[in-house]
Amino acid sequence: MIDYLDPNATRAFMSTTHDVCKQLFGDQFGSTVLGFFGDEPDYAASIPWTPALLDEFRKQKGYDLQAYIPLFFARELTDEAKRVKADYYDVWSGIFQNSFFGVQADWCAKNNLEYLVHLVGEDETPASCPQPLLVVTAILLDTRTAGG
Repeated sequence: MIDYLDPNATRAFMSTTHDVCKQLFGDQFGSTVLGFFGDEPDYAASIPWTPALLDEFRKQKGYDLQAYIPLFFARELTDEAKRVKADYYDVWSGIFQNSFFGVQADWCAKNNLEYLVHLVGEDETPASCPQPLLVVTAILLDTRTAGG
């Protein structure tokens, strides 16, 4: 598993997949080769983390996340822990969108290709779908429909 929240890790992954396909089939991009498909990048079994997360969190939310991290593992979350965890999900899902999905979508757009991703659980109803997945999916749909 790569660090989905690190754009350099995404680019390293793409150097062994997307760039190799471009070398082999680049003349067919946009005609025979219509795009790239990603299957189920997710954090269902873990808590998303990347070395830059604490700094990005502080920059976006204006406070230090580090002291609150142990609260994420409590049996019952306090109202304060719920707020911090919601802020955490907001920050990491934005990083995920930009550092993983965005890097690939931009590469595909520059190479006349579509980019399609099947996320874990996107077929679930909104009532049972994890909130971060809805956020990431909505951001991606908004980005693609806005031409970005």
